[in-house]
Amino acid sequence: MEIILGYNEHIHESDEGGWRPSRIPSFEDLDYVIGPDGTTYDVKFILAVVNHASDLLTQLTEGTINEYLAALPIIYTFDVPTFATDGKYTYVNPGFVMTLLERCEGSVIGIAFVLMHEVYHNLFMHHQREERDPVHFDDHDKANAAQDYEINWVIEHSFPDMRDPRAVKEEDPDL
Repeated sequence: MEIILGYNEHIHESDEGGWRPSRIPSFEDLDYVIGPDGTTYDVKFILAVVNHASDLLTQLTEGTINEYLAALPIIYTFDVPTFATDGKYTYVNPGFVMTLLERCEGSVIGIAFVLMHEVYHNLFMHHQREERDPVHFDDHDKANAAQDYEINWVIEHSFPDMRDPRAVKEEDPDL
């Protein structure tokens, strides 16, 4: 028996009894993962969906956006509720990938939109600005919400075909 924790650790029962943490292969080497709610996710399917969304994004955009998309490795984890970035990686929740796919009736446009959204956090240097100016960014959640609105407006007005109204619902705080 194993319990998946995040993207790089699991806990399993040892031969001596008890539980011990250990490293597991990369997400890409797994056949499936089990989310915190007990849902089983097909890793190969999720990888194919996110790669297809990334390919779609590459076709729709050019230049700097594609460079950032290629430069930010994707880490699959349940430690973020949706997608996130820290300026070095893009973090992707497999459960949210499936939620977006369902909302978009099988289209990857919603996933491509969120990938682009994370790239824009990096293009606008949101992480660096927040670190350099803690006085104006004393409430991370409020700053992130304002940044999200800014990014979504830019995407919607620069790439109107990217916004599928079925993809995003108002209750999603990161979108």
